[in-house]
Amino acid sequence: HTIRTVTGVQTCALPIYFTAPKTVRQIEFRQGKWSLTMNPSFPLAVTEELNVRAGVALDVWNGFLKTPNLVLEPGSTLSAYNGGIQVDGDWNLSTNSDITIQLSAPQVGTEAPLIQVAPNHQFRAGGRIHFELAAGYAQKAGDRFRLVKFKAETNDVNLIYDWYRFKDYDPEIPGHSDLIWGLAYREDSIYEEQFIELLVMRKPRRFVL
Repeated sequence: HTIRTVTGVQTCALPIYFTAPKTVRQIEFRQGKWSLTMNPSFPLAVTEELNVRAGVALDVWNGFLKTPNLVLEPGSTLSAYNGGIQVDGDWNLSTNSDITIQLSAPQVGTEAPLIQVAPNHQFRAGGRIHFELAAGYAQKAGDRFRLVKFKAETNDVNLIYDWYRFKDYDPEIPGHSDLIWGLAYREDSIYEEQFIELLVMRKPRRFVL
């Protein structure tokens, strides 16, 4: 087969389907809503940079879009099902980062992370993260979303909190006074993999005596 190299800026509001392997130097999503339906037999790899501009919503289905450099500009929105983005490089979010994750019913409880950082590279959480509900998703206590998969560089509890936890987010869930969002650091000791997961939790009750 032939792997074609494409350079440039693409803009589309319709689903995109790949029927052949693609190697793209750079993709910049400038505006609108993008839906990428991946095919494991025909992978898409970005060799330099994947940039999701402010105001753009990117949705990835059924596979991982690979890139060594992921840039999510403040105001961008990301969602995925049974796949997402694989970062084959460091992914360090600055304090100015401000991204939105859209959550849908098919994502609940899936093992595929939204973003997967290659084991030999660094992940650092940072900035503000928002959670947006997709149409048709009725959240309930116990729902779980795997946001980031990575290889931790430390077992120190304080460093885990400093490096890997998103600390700036609103725990309130619109329309549910009895539920809150909670972020958790989890580890699979068998495969030596670490995750940041979003949980739907019951709001703690306060008793006054």
